[in-house]
Amino acid sequence: MGHLAESTQTGALRYIEDLYQHADGILGVNGLDDALAEMDVRALADVLESWFVAIRNQPKVTRADELRWNAGLRFVTDVLTWLSTSSIPDDQLRDVEARLHRLSTLYGQLHVRKSGQIEIVRSLPSSVVEALYELLDPESIQNPFKGDRTRWRVYIAFVLMLHQGLRRGELLLLTAIV
Repeated sequence: MGHLAESTQTGALRYIEDLYQHADGILGVNGLDDALAEMDVRALADVLESWFVAIRNQPKVTRADELRWNAGLRFVTDVLTWLSTSSIPDDQLRDVEARLHRLSTLYGQLHVRKSGQIEIVRSLPSSVVEALYELLDPESIQNPFKGDRTRWRVYIAFVLMLHQGLRRGELLLLTAIV
């Protein structure tokens, strides 16, 4: 963190202190230091997971909480990386590197902040699907298209889009064999 501004370093150290306090509640006093020194990846994973859940379950999650999570995760992985390269025989080094990679992969993809957008369900109600089937049936009197070839093309396009999940652009890229 030497390249960071002093205020940024202070903030990161506060976040790491928060991780230590959380770990003390789970592993006991100095539990995080002991887990790091012993390279106890299972204990570290338990601490990180419970810390993530504690941050995420706050009533209001801010950008600072995301920074807090990232600082704590980076601290744990950096210390493990540093320890693994300095004091471990080669056979144990491979094992620790594999565990560290697993830890980074598992927790590096987690984000504290929830998405601000509400997910919209974009499925058609069954009554609409039934009405479209009746309307676009090539042999239906209600079908608005005049030619048989056009009726069949529209019906096939509808079925492909509905059942295969094709979007307009993907449907238009398909080549027609006549």
